[in-house]
Amino acid sequence: MAVQAATAKFRQAQAERETLRLQQQQAAARAEQQAAEERATEQKQLQIRSKLQELISTGDDMSAAAFVPSVDSVVLGSADSHGETALHAAAAHGLVECSEAILKQADLKLDHTFAPDDLGRTPLHCAAAVDTSGKLCALLAANQACKLDALDHHGRTALQVAQTWGMAQAAKAIQQQLGKPRQCKSLLGQTRNQQNSISRVTRAEEASVAHESVEYTCTAGYELVAADRIHDAESLVKDREWRFVNETDHRGRTLLHIAAAQGLSNLCSLILEREDFTKLESLDKERATALHLAAANRQASCCRAIVESGRLGQVNAVDLNGQTALHLAALRADEESYKTISSHRACDAALPDRFGRSAAEYAVERYLDVELPEPLASQIEL
Repeated sequence: MAVQAATAKFRQAQAERETLRLQQQQAAARAEQQAAEERATEQKQLQIRSKLQELISTGDDMSAAAFVPSVDSVVLGSADSHGETALHAAAAHGLVECSEAILKQADLKLDHTFAPDDLGRTPLHCAAAVDTSGKLCALLAANQACKLDALDHHGRTALQVAQTWGMAQAAKAIQQQLGKPRQCKSLLGQTRNQQNSISRVTRAEEASVAHESVEYTCTAGYELVAADRIHDAESLVKDREWRFVNETDHRGRTLLHIAAAQGLSNLCSLILEREDFTKLESLDKERATALHLAAANRQASCCRAIVESGRLGQVNAVDLNGQTALHLAALRADEESYKTISSHRACDAALPDRFGRSAAEYAVERYLDVELPEPLASQIEL
């Protein structure tokens, strides 16, 4: 009896071990299947995200917006290798409908979506540099997750970005959300008041400078322009005894950068006439040349002064977005500036920016009457 009992106990233990082994195998198989399904889902979502990125890059707002619902909210809120979310990309291309579609997605983690990228830029920073209508900035700034006082790596708020790039309506939309409405005019017809805001020169300081005689300091040129004493600034530059024509400010900008951004074409020409001026192609802290700023602010006369000076070599210099001055002229639908820049013998309208788009493509999309380079003309769908 004892032997039979021991045998039965042994067989029962063996059966239990076998049952446990089978259960473990089944659990492992289920886990592997689940992992495979998750990997497949993740891969599919990445492909969908890639498709969305492609639509955003083409600037097709309606198609991109229609495609957004097919992207998982987790993927929409996740960042790429540059720290950018889909909302960053849509904002950088000025896509209002696509951005709105993204923000409408259920379960979207807004804190992640509005988080800064590797350059410290929120989606609002990206929109502020390109939003001519102000609609996109109004949409983003109204969202509670959007931090209006966030600073990028250059220490600028989105409002300051909009002011720097002459996006008057974008700046106005942000100001309204800040609850501090201020007069904001486009850099197209740049007023000194706006530049004073950008330079943080107060009205009291303006009045003080306006009544002072010109001092030959290294910052004299900047101070005279900020105080709207343009004639004095021109006289200063004409005087070869003033040795600070190559000076740069805290943003890495020369006096030529400032003049080009504000449409002071005569001052630009006077600076370029000085043989001791050696920083025509210098980059500021945002990798922008004076020509970039002139094109970005639709200052065709300044673009002409720079291009026709005969001193410009690096006409195809690129900024942080891999865009040339010609890209910026095309993006702002400024046909006069585009034609002026493209007249430079070394200008390449086919160079792609970081989004894979050429200046010529942007020009065609905005119906500019410009001559396309061959063989690009045959590749672009007119």
